[in-house]
Amino acid sequence: PPVDEDKFYYEKTKPSEEYYLMAGRLVYYKRFDLGVEAFKKLGKKLKIVGDGFAASKLKNSADSKYIEFLPYLTQEKLRELFLNARALIFPQIEHFGLIAAEAQLCGLPVIAYRDGGALEIIEDGKTGLFFNEQTPEAIIKAVQDFEHLKLNRKYISQVAERFLKKNFKDKIKSIVYQTCLR
Repeated sequence: PPVDEDKFYYEKTKPSEEYYLMAGRLVYYKRFDLGVEAFKKLGKKLKIVGDGFAASKLKNSADSKYIEFLPYLTQEKLRELFLNARALIFPQIEHFGLIAAEAQLCGLPVIAYRDGGALEIIEDGKTGLFFNEQTPEAIIKAVQDFEHLKLNRKYISQVAERFLKKNFKDKIKSIVYQTCLR
């Protein structure tokens, strides 16, 4: 799936706040529960963007001192959060993971579970960091390791350009031409 470069793009900024971010539909398989537990234990700020069936359960288990829920945001506001966050936390298994690609196009590193579409999006240690178990403890360790890294947000955005609409269209055209010409 392509990323809309008119809505998600890199802009050099210095993150204005110390927070991490999770975003998407609040449903069980996306494992927002792991982020909530990890950040309660870490005592660090986490902003969760989205809404869904698991919202009330997540809110009940969250510590509002550290975790903020933002149910509905414009794409412009989401981009602003991408530009100012420390990293996107991505503990789920997705076929692709469009939110991770959008975040990276904005230059945001992604801390992700090592499986699924994240393997196509993230360069470990360069555009983000992987963890190997879907547990709060694995996320805690990954966040602690991440805080010692110095990642280049412009590089992250440049690598993510492979997911732009234009590139997606060009690849589809190429596949169609190759298939039809055989």
